Amino acid sequence: MHGLDPSLFSSLGELAISQPRRGRPEDRTTRNFYGEALPGQSETPEERIGIQRAKWLCERTDRVSADAGYRKALKLLSKSVRKEFVGIDFAGALTALACVAVYPSGVSRKRWETVWALNTGKTWKALTEFPDRMCRMADEVKRVNESSTFSPAQFANARTAVAEIARQRFHELPGVLRLYAQELRRHIARVPRMTAKAFPPSPRGHSPALLYLSLSVLGLTGKPRDRMVADLLNAAALALGEKSEFDALTIAQLRSRRRPKPPKT
Repeated sequence: MHGLDPSLFSSLGELAISQPRRGRPEDRTTRNFYGEALPGQSETPEERIGIQRAKWLCERTDRVSADAGYRKALKLLSKSVRKEFVGIDFAGALTALACVAVYPSGVSRKRWETVWALNTGKTWKALTEFPDRMCRMADEVKRVNESSTFSPAQFANARTAVAEIARQRFHELPGVLRLYAQELRRHIARVPRMTAKAFPPSPRGHSPALLYLSLSVLGLTGKPRDRMVADLLNAAALALGEKSEFDALTIAQLRSRRRPKPPKT
């Protein structure tokens, strides 16, 4: 364990088991656990959320790409591509933009919860309840450890170094579980704040991806093709089970609002 004193585990365990005392020991342990990234850890917690978001977007992009209605809309748009872009695969980029653009004002809290819980095997609700489950499990393990029949000394009773280490770890387990639950609970509370800071919602009511998609189509085809863009977005929304509410006028107005104003003379 990188040369750490084994008694540290016991100290941490006792700290987690004990009730909060003056000076808030739980705050002191948090300061010891959370701060700068570990050596060799290239991403910050905020960047890790971005990676989770990218995985979530890939899953949705695959889902939209497999939809027949979306493929039809994309094929119609492809027929208008300028000659110099023929043969270039732009479908993936347009589909990713469409998948983000279908969400007004960006990704909602409910959808972020899906992103946050990705690959945990749990829903966000189950994840937020997990620390309490761990604390209850810690209480159960502690009671079993204190019993005369099932204490670690009874089922790890060999006079060997391995058994001695195992007995020590088994006694420390309730405290470690409580400490894990405590710090996990604190990080669960941090994640929404970090997300809001890293991915603020669009102030104009539409995801910036909608503008990027419109401008990309303008560059690829030489014309706005707002009706085709609206059809593409509506097909993506239907494939994702979202509201289909895009029209050519809305897209044209959004592009007009974002047009740079001429400099004053």
